[in-house]
Amino acid sequence: MTVAEQRRVHVDPDRGDPDSDLVSAAAAGDDRAFATLYARHADGAHRLLSRLVGCVDEREDLLQDVFLRLHRALGSFRADARFTTFLHRIVVNVAYDFLAARRRRPVAVDLAELVYLHDHRPSPVQQAQRAEELARTLAYLERLDPRHRIAYVLREVAGYSYPEIAQLVGAWAATVRMRVKLAHRRLARMIAEEDQP
Repeated sequence: MTVAEQRRVHVDPDRGDPDSDLVSAAAAGDDRAFATLYARHADGAHRLLSRLVGCVDEREDLLQDVFLRLHRALGSFRADARFTTFLHRIVVNVAYDFLAARRRRPVAVDLAELVYLHDHRPSPVQQAQRAEELARTLAYLERLDPRHRIAYVLREVAGYSYPEIAQLVGAWAATVRMRVKLAHRRLARMIAEEDQP
């Protein structure tokens, strides 16, 4: 387990964590509790993973890797941490490992798949326009450093705050802010180069 996965996030005791009983049972070896956690959180983990790595064929394998890592790491999970934050740290680490390991190559993007990356679509025309924009953005994201890409996607697509991203990636909030800023600059430069005749 990585350092980022081991870092803890304080949970507000007044709100509690709706998964705490299941996590305790799964950590004690209850396979049904783990299956329930999987059923409850697989879609959210898949959606975040898709946002981070794009619509690549390996997503299902990566999702399985997330839950294998989670299963191994449950023993180190503490009740003072929110389970979803713990899970999202693992998703971020799996995405980073995937992006860092693969060679830069063009990724074929299915526009219909891109609708999955965002939750709300007012109309089919707007869906199609947004999917085309996302396809173009994903092509640019492929050229970013994985750390910058993950910070950018977590901030601009998934809507996390800088402190939340810092907790997920195991970095200072100022470092995350700089990564997002550098990603913005690099993306703006790529767009400007494309727009030149």
